[in-house]
Amino acid sequence: MNRLVTVAEMTLRELLRRRGVLALMLLLPLSFYLLRRDAYVGQSVRSLMLGIGWSVSTAALFATSAARELEPRLRLAGYRPHHLYLGRMLGLWAAGLAIALPFFLIVAFDAPQLRHGGVAVAMLCCVAIAPPRCWAS
Repeated sequence: MNRLVTVAEMTLRELLRRRGVLALMLLLPLSFYLLRRDAYVGQSVRSLMLGIGWSVSTAALFATSAARELEPRLRLAGYRPHHLYLGRMLGLWAAGLAIALPFFLIVAFDAPQLRHGGVAVAMLCCVAIAPPRCWAS
């Protein structure tokens, strides 16, 4: 478990070093939500889900490219491939939750007529599916 936490922490540190990417990962879903907000609230929430999925998969792409330099060293230190994969997934899921939580709060305050439990489950699905989907393509 300690090895998974170490790889997850390494992934989060690498993502936090890229401040421009972090700003883009937060601004794109917000712009998707605000652009569709006037027409229909449901469409704006769907656009927000698309933006969150894009942000988390982009974070997975950057984490994968950054990890290519570090993974050989970690393998030499005794880390198994499943430690590296699951640790990176854990870090990306934590980053995805950190991205999705402010947007959930925006939706909760901006659209009180929606079913917030369903919106939360949809956001969790976007966060859970986006990192492995990025690696599959």
